[in-house]
Amino acid sequence: MTQEPQNQRRCLSLLSLVLYATFMFAPLGCVSTSYQPFALISWDDLVYPEEAKRSKITGSVTVQYDIQIDGTVANVSVVEAEPPDVFDAEALRYVRSWVFRPAKKAGAFVVTENVESEITFKLADQMEDPPDY
Repeated sequence: MTQEPQNQRRCLSLLSLVLYATFMFAPLGCVSTSYQPFALISWDDLVYPEEAKRSKITGSVTVQYDIQIDGTVANVSVVEAEPPDVFDAEALRYVRSWVFRPAKKAGAFVVTENVESEITFKLADQMEDPPDY
């Protein structure tokens, strides 16, 4: 009978050691493998092109860009536009105005390349929550 309490103490000691090691070294693993995604923090207002507004044209532009370590946008280009050439210039201007909290990997800011966003142009009467154009 004295063997059983001694085995329980050994098991508890081993369990305590494993838990202690887990809590001591877990933060080190989290820092080296952590990733924090980028987040948009500021932007200019989107301006609906006057000619498109008068003609009641709607559409969208898919834009590709890189997010630099300082949060600015670089290498902005149009991937797809419908209709073509109507909203491209405004979509490019708008995306260039964006400022991000850059992504972080292992505690350091990193460049995020080839991000794509779709900019949709709808007239106020076509939206549930219309912007102030």
